[in-house]
Amino acid sequence: MRNDRIEILLVEDDAFDSFVTQHYLRKGRLNYRLKVVHTGTEALDLLHSRGHYKNSRLPDLILVDVGLPDMDGREILEDLKEDGRLGKIPAIVLTGQRLEENPIQKFNLYEHTYLNKWVNMGEFLSLVKAVADFRTCVDMSHS
Repeated sequence: MRNDRIEILLVEDDAFDSFVTQHYLRKGRLNYRLKVVHTGTEALDLLHSRGHYKNSRLPDLILVDVGLPDMDGREILEDLKEDGRLGKIPAIVLTGQRLEENPIQKFNLYEHTYLNKWVNMGEFLSLVKAVADFRTCVDMSHS
């Protein structure tokens, strides 16, 4: 059984947005370990244990920005869907875009959650805590 620390991967290229996300997580008093990468390539290398990420632990949750410098964050989600093991990792898609359309349809996020980056801290933490609680329940059922 794993410990109760949730492993979070933040894929964010903007230093300020990364700072705000980390601030929210600290305020939530969660037991977590955060790994931050700044490009989609780094995220995929970590998730597929390539290069200097070959011994990295898989995250329990992925927070991914849509607008990364080398690829769209949705490309990371598509890659995850193609791998049965990685496709089970929940993801919260973060975007600063104001969307007129339904973001679930626009981003084809049927298995994931969408959040505007400027959402209130309570909503963000509620989602992260729900993933942590779910992971703890799954771990307990396998022990």
